[in-house]
Amino acid sequence: MAEFLRQQPGVVQTASVIGGGATRFTLVYEPKEDAASYAQVIVRTEQREQIPAVWAAVEDYMTSEVPRLDPILKALRIGPGRDGKIEARFHGPDEKILRELAEQAKAIFRADPETKEIRDDWRSPTKLIRPVFNEKVGRDLGITREELGYALQTAFDGNQVGLYRDGIRLMPILIRPPPDEREDVTHIQDIQVWSPVLQRSVPVGQVVSRFETVWENTVIRGRNREQTIIASCNPTGSLTSPVFERVKPKIEAMQLPPGYTLTWGGEFEDSFEAQDALFKAIPAGFLFMIITSILLFGKIRQPLIIWLTVPLALIGVTAGLLGFDGAFDFMSLLGALSLIGLLIKNAIVLIEEIDQQIADGKPPRQAVVDSSVSRLRPVVLAATTTILGLIPLLQDVFFVNMSITIMAGLGFATILTMVIVPVLYTLLFRIPASAAS
Repeated sequence: MAEFLRQQPGVVQTASVIGGGATRFTLVYEPKEDAASYAQVIVRTEQREQIPAVWAAVEDYMTSEVPRLDPILKALRIGPGRDGKIEARFHGPDEKILRELAEQAKAIFRADPETKEIRDDWRSPTKLIRPVFNEKVGRDLGITREELGYALQTAFDGNQVGLYRDGIRLMPILIRPPPDEREDVTHIQDIQVWSPVLQRSVPVGQVVSRFETVWENTVIRGRNREQTIIASCNPTGSLTSPVFERVKPKIEAMQLPPGYTLTWGGEFEDSFEAQDALFKAIPAGFLFMIITSILLFGKIRQPLIIWLTVPLALIGVTAGLLGFDGAFDFMSLLGALSLIGLLIKNAIVLIEEIDQQIADGKPPRQAVVDSSVSRLRPVVLAATTTILGLIPLLQDVFFVNMSITIMAGLGFATILTMVIVPVLYTLLFRIPASAAS
């Protein structure tokens, strides 16, 4: 795989790790636990724009050349994230039932045409040869279960008999048979175990009634001290919400046995936790801004006009994210909140000028028109400089959606503000058309 990757255009470096994940080299990187069946290849390209082409080539290669792999392809994230953007967690006491529930959820994922990388976090079960210990014969020969287990472990995995010091490293010294004997299970009954009664070794077959071949879970995970299996998938496109909204009601309609529960993880949980923490502080912030705007003017109608113009930004934000194929993620939400302050500033500048000209004795309707014309240039220039200053962030993966939100929302709402604020001012203050000079 690493050799194939190095042949791709734009790839400048690869690093391979076998038997587990790489050590943590950035704060947001989550290393995987050690496992003989796991390998990881980290790829670096010359430019970020070359990643999609390499990604597509790797997907095609693994599908055609190594179809039995269970690959996870992901870009190095700057912020939080998971291997599966959609996660269904099943909690309960029985491993077999949890497996069945996860298989049902994965079948629902597979039925959707826009899902990929469907898996669960318990991995595939493996075959296990389990000896059935003969208690009677074991007592007659003085052999216990522990001694039988030690003999079998020595014959296959080996047992540590000492340590070898190599500089600052301590390496275990194992005693075990050669590979050709350890990998051949046909001779398992001939493995020798020491009998204290006979004072000699006897074959394992004498103290074992039979050997059973069973399937066993190699990984059993828990969450909040309860056994939990996670069925997950990723969308084929860039947006997770449409796929999640389709599979969510189907999985929630599954009949769960008593004592079993379902919770959602993935982007749904990340977004919920982030927004929940953010929305706890939002009401107090909005209340403070409203009170400040009321104290600034000492009246109610002017702040009412200001806050009626704030929702206009949603039109521009929606158009911008749809036009640039962006997502309204957590960073977009922060951009939308900061956008509110910019729109309030624009409305205050215009309304304050109108109030000032009316106080100087100018006819109200003429004051509205003249103020709109005189404030147009500073408001538009301020919005333009803000928009231009955000252009470099469009190349940043982390801030791109926030930049689109602020740029599109501010640009569109600034134009509407210069039209809607004078109209609302005229309506709320009941300025007649005949008042124009």
